[in-house]
Amino acid sequence: MYLLRDSRPERREVKPGPRRSHEFEQLFEDAIERAQTVRNPGKLGYWARMMAGLATHQRPAERDRERLFDTLDAVRPPHLRLLHVIATTTEPRQGLYMGGVSDTLSWKMPDVPEDEFRRDWVDLASYGLVGGYPSGTMTAQGAGNLAGHVTPYGREFVRCAYPVASGRLPT
Repeated sequence: MYLLRDSRPERREVKPGPRRSHEFEQLFEDAIERAQTVRNPGKLGYWARMMAGLATHQRPAERDRERLFDTLDAVRPPHLRLLHVIATTTEPRQGLYMGGVSDTLSWKMPDVPEDEFRRDWVDLASYGLVGGYPSGTMTAQGAGNLAGHVTPYGREFVRCAYPVASGRLPT
């Protein structure tokens, strides 16, 4: 089953009860339906990881599960890539004395124009995953610590939608 194959490191975290409950069956059916829609190309791995994340001992409260699904359904792959970069970047590029968040994002995502990652950041902020786009010049540490801009809800989303052990984005 793709869900378990994609989430092997999380298997030991999976709580036996939720997989057999009516609630989990509904979540699973909803995830499959959403993953197969036209607006979700390339996000099957994220849906699989989200299901694994919702079946763990540390799963979010029931009221938050639908919100997590709605968020994953709404974001596009470029949003997911940017969120991964933001959530995993805690240091500036070597040699940076002062700069801005744009400097760090350009270093981490050289193939994405600045205006695109700024727009995607604003989108992520509208979903409550990150704070507003920080502007201005700051110390290298401030410019490089992007993970500090992830909101508590964003951290929960990242925990549920991204693979823990592999360090790579799902496909």
